[in-house]
Parts: sequence; structure tokens; C-alpha cells
Amino acid sequence: CDLVVSSWPFAEAMRSAAADHPEAGFVVLDTGFDSATPNLMGIQFKTWEVAFLAGYLAAGVTETGRVGTMGGMDIQAVTQYMDGFARGVEHYNRVHGTEVVILGREPALGTGLFIDTFADAAAARKASEDLLDQGADVLFPITGLLTTASAAAAQERERAYVIGADLDWA
Repeated sequence: CDLVVSSWPFAEAMRSAAADHPEAGFVVLDTGFDSATPNLMGIQFKTWEVAFLAGYLAAGVTETGRVGTMGGMDIQAVTQYMDGFARGVEHYNRVHGTEVVILGREPALGTGLFIDTFADAAAARKASEDLLDQGADVLFPITGLLTTASAAAAQERERAYVIGADLDWA
């Protein structure tokens, strides 16, 4: 291959492969590199901007005044999404004089709800149900493929929504 592209969980393997194969290009998504390896590049999308819009939307459609987010792991690629979402809700509150509550993330404190996995659907579902039990009627899970577990939990509730970030919902 002339070009190898992967996501952040494979960053260290990509660093090794790039050193071993200087004739090929290597790109890692959702990470940055301070690397002297000329054929290795990290790309960090401005996910917080998309998440900001999701938070603004969530605040605009909530009927309970509570929205929730959670992350698969407490890592930068996830917390940037969660912080953007929270800031979108906060902005909506300022613009509209509302007090929509954000469950699952406090950007100023760097705290949040994390399930510490991208592989355990039961943990994702349980965390989603906990947010719904606290009154959230819009969820923004940053849990990779486990977002479907959040969708399943929300489908069982009346008037609960999930904004997906990691899957093609089409």
C-alpha cells in the first residue's frame, strides 16, 4: 500500500509501521503526532464544533430540560465531543434564557460519565438508562459502535432521542 489510514487506537502500531516502511504514507485519525517521522501524520477533526451544534439542537428539542452525554473512555478524542456538546447547550441557554441541564459532563471540572469501554454494549445501555432515569430525553453518546445500545434504550422510552456521532445512521 502507498497509504495506510487508521483510527487513534492504532496510533502506536502506525508509528512503528511508519518507521519500518518509509516508502509508504501513514495517517492516523483523531490524533496528533509530535513526530520526526516524515511519513506519519495525525489528523484531528474539529469534532467539538459539530458537537456544539448537537448540544444546541438538543437544548432546543428537550421537553424535560435535561440532556445527557457519556463517553466510552476519558480520552481527548471523546472529551472534545462531550465538551463541545455541553458548550452548545450552554450557548442555547444564554441565547434563549433557558436553564437546560447537561448530565454526564462538566467541562470546567473535566469530569463526566465514562463507561471505560468501546466494546461492552450492556455498560453503554446501563449508562444510557441511568441518564434517561435522571430525566434526560436527548442523549449524545460518544461510545463508538455502542451508540446503538443507547438508541435501543431510548427507543423504549417515550419521547427520548439519540444524536449519533460515531455511526452512519442512514
